[in-house]
Amino acid sequence: MEAVQSNKDFYVIVKTVYPTTYGCHRGRTWSDAEMIARSEVEVLDEKYPTFDEAVEEARILRDDNEEWFSGYEDELPENSDDLPPYDSADFENYDNDDEVLIRVVKESEIMKEMAEDEEFLQHAREKSHLESVQKSETVRLQLLDGGSRVFYSLRHKDFMIPAQFEFDESKEEDFTMPPNASNIPTLFYKVTDKRTGQIISCYEEKEYGSCNLLKLLTACTAVEELYLRSFGIQTILGVDFVEALAVKAPHLGQNLRILSLSGLMLEPSALALLGQSFPNLTRLDISGCFSTEYWEEPDFGEYYPLPYDIPLMDCLENLNHLKRLDLGNKDQEMRRYLYDYSLSGNIVESAKEWLSLREGRVTMDDDNMPEPFSDPSRKMAAEQQALLCVVENKKGKYSEATVKLAEEEMKTCPACGDDASIDVQDASDSGIATVTVRRKIIKNTKNNAPKNSKDLSYLRPEQKRNIADPL
Repeated sequence: MEAVQSNKDFYVIVKTVYPTTYGCHRGRTWSDAEMIARSEVEVLDEKYPTFDEAVEEARILRDDNEEWFSGYEDELPENSDDLPPYDSADFENYDNDDEVLIRVVKESEIMKEMAEDEEFLQHAREKSHLESVQKSETVRLQLLDGGSRVFYSLRHKDFMIPAQFEFDESKEEDFTMPPNASNIPTLFYKVTDKRTGQIISCYEEKEYGSCNLLKLLTACTAVEELYLRSFGIQTILGVDFVEALAVKAPHLGQNLRILSLSGLMLEPSALALLGQSFPNLTRLDISGCFSTEYWEEPDFGEYYPLPYDIPLMDCLENLNHLKRLDLGNKDQEMRRYLYDYSLSGNIVESAKEWLSLREGRVTMDDDNMPEPFSDPSRKMAAEQQALLCVVENKKGKYSEATVKLAEEEMKTCPACGDDASIDVQDASDSGIATVTVRRKIIKNTKNNAPKNSKDLSYLRPEQKRNIADPL
């Protein structure tokens, strides 16, 4: 047995619950900072004078957590010493959303580790804030470079460029037809949906009479850009509304160049009809429009396309002028739901290929972004200018820490390329690089975990049948 520690540096048991890259997080990758922030670290109160005593209690804790460690001893190699750390990831249960790691360490070591993690996390927050600020300044310059007529954004509201006519049912009770309706080129309309599941449905004549939106679109014979939004959570845009537009506002089929439906719930059949109804679109924004409610579980061994697969292909077949297709579905976790229940990942890849052949592109951003810079040199100059704006801090809106980071960024990376992710090397000057080894152990205990979101190999094998020239 090990001798008692004379310096009173006792052993303690540390239990960490950390998120996986599978289960509900499948397709998600975690940065070091995200892993620290999302992990729950518990240092048990009991202190042990010897390592052996702590290990004995750690085994008891492990065996008591049957949800995570049931049958752990049966999985041990022959002649194993059964020493910690004990990691539930060893069971390779890829349905788990979280895993549990039990360790035995000296109290001084875990206290130092937790302090270093907090320091690293604070540095990461400051770096993340700088990236957000730099991106915001870059968006402003990007808008100037692109010359957009209209720009709406959730994150960059300071730079929004409103449509010529806007109407928000949630703020204005009475609708009045604008006197210059026939000359309005850009239009924004937000419907009020205080009830979950309201349908923008107005094909019947009696419904048309009470639908201000359809009456407005009928009158706006010169509109080229249409932005529809909803105040509610789940406003459905149905096929009957698209059909109503074809009947009541046929001019949209010729004039409409940009159609943005971001955040509405789009019926699959309505998506199929958009291409046929508006064949001259150069941009179609259906980000956040995909619902899981249309998914039906296939019979065992059978394969069915996901609800939006064929409708998207049908839509694109008629959009020969399309240059931009927005398919964003929030963050990586929500994108997994998109690929599993709404729109196949390989169909998205095929759409990207289809657009690239026409010198267009597909975006998967979680917010609306301006058009790319006209050339790489202008992008580089804008990113440098964005950093300079932070450093100069003329309006005093940036913190001292943010300005200092911007100064360091300009010294080390004057071109300031795309790779601005937080890396442990960025923190090495602060003396916190030593946490890397432990964090990587927690971050990905098993190298054979499912691939990240850029690798679509985790999709159902049957879906790959669609990839052969689906368009």
